[in-house]
Amino acid sequence: MACVARGLVPLLFIQIDALVVVLVLPGVLLTLGADFMFGLVPGGIYVILATTVGGNVAFLIARRFLVTTKMAGYFLYNPRFQSIANLSLRRGWGVVFLTRLIPFFPFKLSNYYFGLAGFSLRDFCIGTFWGALCPS
Repeated sequence: MACVARGLVPLLFIQIDALVVVLVLPGVLLTLGADFMFGLVPGGIYVILATTVGGNVAFLIARRFLVTTKMAGYFLYNPRFQSIANLSLRRGWGVVFLTRLIPFFPFKLSNYYFGLAGFSLRDFCIGTFWGALCPS
């Protein structure tokens, strides 16, 4: 019984960390705690998986539920943000990847922005995974 429970702990951690990403909560303690609880390599893998899953969930929430809101109109028709949205057609995953490498870029909020801006789920997932894999 204890072995089964021990095997479920990483899954529970990934779910909680993904929820932190979706809810735009600070997750630095979870990231540090993962390395402490599971070890450097397994903890890092769990954090990368949770970041990718949580980012994809936030992306899909924005794509499905936030497109018709006033906030979406601000992001989609503001000239500053429109230039990034135009890049999604040519270099989608690369734009996502590069934003993941910038430490002061709001990672959790950008998940929602990329969902509104017309990036494909495939490009978003690839860029988020590789950006989370590279330390910034």
